[in-house]
Amino acid sequence: MAMVSKPITICIAGNMASGKTTFARLLGECYTSACYVPEPSEANPFLPLYLQNQVRWGFTAQLRYFWDYVRVFKETTAQQHYHYHFVDAGQWTNRFVYLPYLHESRIITADEYAFYLMLCDTIEQAQAVPEPQGFIFIDSSPLTCWQRMHQRGWHYQVTAVELSYIEALDRHIETMKQNLIIQNMPVLTLSSEEIDYLSDVGRREALDRVQGFLEVHHLAHPH
Repeated sequence: MAMVSKPITICIAGNMASGKTTFARLLGECYTSACYVPEPSEANPFLPLYLQNQVRWGFTAQLRYFWDYVRVFKETTAQQHYHYHFVDAGQWTNRFVYLPYLHESRIITADEYAFYLMLCDTIEQAQAVPEPQGFIFIDSSPLTCWQRMHQRGWHYQVTAVELSYIEALDRHIETMKQNLIIQNMPVLTLSSEEIDYLSDVGRREALDRVQGFLEVHHLAHPH
């Protein structure tokens, strides 16, 4: 019987409106036997409340997001065997960006922080979610992200999200990236301001860089 190779899971991380969703979807379309794992499509009922009152709803909203990321990963990847899982943000962004933001901003206490991590571990272990083999960060300045967010006109965001919030997230995303590098996790950074991967030329450049990244870290799936 032929051996079934283990899928390669890559997390696509970035700030709000940085272009990570567009790029994660592009990878899912361009790679053979690739699964694009989207962010949860069902509305988080606590998100509008969180954006209006982070202190009251921060813990609940972000824990719901963590659970939804895990649920969507399991539901999407269970449909068939894939060579690649390209995950849009995923629970890792929740754990390494939004949770530290809540703690640093004193929205949650140190005890809540520890309890949150314990719950995350329990959820991941119960659902047997694999750890990523690599991360691709889609980089864009906070101001550009804020401007794009207003251009796309999502009401719940433009009425509640300040530039300072996106700037704070940007700092935690950079910390997440540096910690992964220290841990020798394969990391690639692409700037959505420098590479227009909606154009043919930019798409080819971005995909070539991803392929080189996968090959140098022995993550390229054999044909």
